[in-house]
Amino acid sequence: MEILLIKYIRQNWKTIHIAIIIAVITPITIGFVLNIPTGHLTIGDENSWVGFFGSYMGGIIGGIVALIISSSQLINERKKFNNSQRSYLSAAILTANFSEQKSYRKKKSKTILTPDYTNLEGKNYEINYYSVIRYGGPDVITNCQFKITVGNDMKFENIAIIEVWFDFFEKDEEILIPLCSNKLSGQKKYAPFVKEIEVTFDTLAGEKINFYQSEQDKKSTHKLVSENSSILVQNIQHTTFETRE
Repeated sequence: MEILLIKYIRQNWKTIHIAIIIAVITPITIGFVLNIPTGHLTIGDENSWVGFFGSYMGGIIGGIVALIISSSQLINERKKFNNSQRSYLSAAILTANFSEQKSYRKKKSKTILTPDYTNLEGKNYEINYYSVIRYGGPDVITNCQFKITVGNDMKFENIAIIEVWFDFFEKDEEILIPLCSNKLSGQKKYAPFVKEIEVTFDTLAGEKINFYQSEQDKKSTHKLVSENSSILVQNIQHTTFETRE
């Protein structure tokens, strides 16, 4: 609570400063006007004005404190709501035969039909996929943009970018993205080396979150795009596996 109060005061210091100045100057100005020595405009003695200023300043201070408390409570509730709407992604490389029925990590799964993937229909290849699963948060997240960098070798001198987009990603759903690219050569068209995956999506709370996973550095992060601040950083292990029927 104290941290929220301090944060609120820092973020709104100029507004609070101006409000205090106006609150102090207003009764002083009124007092000068009402005490102009013209006879009938002179109202009240010094004791009356001291009592007035005491009550007035007490009311102002109480109002400011109440405003800060209510604002901090609103900020806290908004933070809780934003946290409840945040989802986290798990990405792993999966190898499966195109001609065989695949075993998914989740019952609710779908494969993205990229152009290079659909052109392989009827051919017998071992294909690499990125299996991405969403955990937590609301039933759906929206505006999901995937960008995957693959290459012919570990130096990634010859790379291909695989980009896909879809509108909704359901909770506990698996998205299977084929890592096929005609820009690569030989067998690496179907089973390339993977450098990284980046996913950007919107939450129902209006936040934009970026998920990034480096297969070279073995690290994944979730960041708030607006604040460029990490909300989850993980070291990853054993992200490559094979499924069996």
